[in-house]
Amino acid sequence: MEVIALLVLVGTYFGYRKYNSGGFVTPELHSQELLEKLEQTRDYIDSVKTTLNNQTSITYLKDTVYAFIEDASVELHEPRSKRIAGYSGVRVAKGIYIGGSQARSYQEMRRLDSGKLKLTFNELLFMGDLETRTIELKRIMDIEPYIDGFKLSIKNRQKPIVFTGVQESGSWAMVIYLMRSLSSQHARKQTLDLNVVNREIDDIVSEIDTQIATEKRELDT
Repeated sequence: MEVIALLVLVGTYFGYRKYNSGGFVTPELHSQELLEKLEQTRDYIDSVKTTLNNQTSITYLKDTVYAFIEDASVELHEPRSKRIAGYSGVRVAKGIYIGGSQARSYQEMRRLDSGKLKLTFNELLFMGDLETRTIELKRIMDIEPYIDGFKLSIKNRQKPIVFTGVQESGSWAMVIYLMRSLSSQHARKQTLDLNVVNREIDDIVSEIDTQIATEKRELDT
């Protein structure tokens, strides 16, 4: 895993924003809340490590579509074009109008569906009543976590995808980065290299523990 990406991702805990249909708001995130989120994420990463050490068959993980993390009630948002009609204004003489405007369009983030979100070894799957999405992890270029979800920037896709209603969005972001890295390094393998797996996870846990220690010092002062 890229060290810079990992450091930035851990640091995003300080920049949590909440998504809503009108944009983003920045609520206060107190040190105790931040500490709890970090500890929850560390514990979850540890559980992923245990799972991978107990099941090293990549074929099994892919064929069974094993879910490393999932949420049952997630909302899918994507940008959509909205058009505002123009009008001709007030006619004051033949061929002469005062006022008026031209038609224009703009992009707005729109809720498309709700459903289950599931992370497998190499894919992120959304299954809703009206919409489905299958996103290969290797195509994810960036993850921006929010308090209630995260935004994905995807290779060869001009518009981002936002998922909200996600529980433990920090854990989701961390595990997505981890699975993207591991699936890339094991692209032509059938069995996990546990040295690689444990090194990747230990790096993440080390960074989180450093952040936890910082937050504890802040609470003690």
